Amino acid sequence: MWQKNAVQRTTQDARSKENLSQEILLLREQLATINKGPGEEIPTTTENKEVTSTLATSTFKLGYKFYAPTSTNGEPYFQSPENKDIIYFDKKIYAKMKKDGEKTTGIYCPQNPSDSDIIFLSVSRQTTNPTSTLNKIYSYNVTNKEIKSIFEKKNKETIKILGMVENKLIVTPIKNELQLGKCLSVWAGHEETPYYYLDINNANKGLTSYEMPLDKIEAGRLEEQNCLEKK
Repeated sequence: MWQKNAVQRTTQDARSKENLSQEILLLREQLATINKGPGEEIPTTTENKEVTSTLATSTFKLGYKFYAPTSTNGEPYFQSPENKDIIYFDKKIYAKMKKDGEKTTGIYCPQNPSDSDIIFLSVSRQTTNPTSTLNKIYSYNVTNKEIKSIFEKKNKETIKILGMVENKLIVTPIKNELQLGKCLSVWAGHEETPYYYLDINNANKGLTSYEMPLDKIEAGRLEEQNCLEKK
């Protein structure tokens, strides 16, 4: 069992814009309290300011996106959202993963901060038990094409890699994405998306609870609010 189970809730669409605005305001006040200097006033404006840094900072690394082969592009590959650099994934390894029923699940595939040739990706496959999923995290060497499983766990949830902080892979287990609602962001700190980290230098230790920084949570709430306003 995870240290904290995913909790069912009504869809994100049912949450009002007013509630989101209040949550964002509260987060900004908490951030201001943490960051304010001597004699500084805490801002209390409810104005929905643009978060230019979004989710990427100097310490929180997102990584690459993984793309499966398509009818127009027969090769699986990683691509950087920032500079659009492409790294091709070995077709034989991908074919074996597909044969074994493994599907990539990570939102991002971060690089090892100590070795840029290593990229991490999460996969899952259904077990013989219809309510159980086998989750794996692989390290993949883009130079010599070696792939190695560094973490495995059977559970009801599906693991998604969100990014990396130093030597820690940040992940969230999601039980049923369809119940989360179209506008729910995995970054927004909800009960459905608890956060954990896997220390790549001590992966045998397993997952440990991780506290997402408040600025990431605020960016996630703004992402939700912007989604609702477009509906």
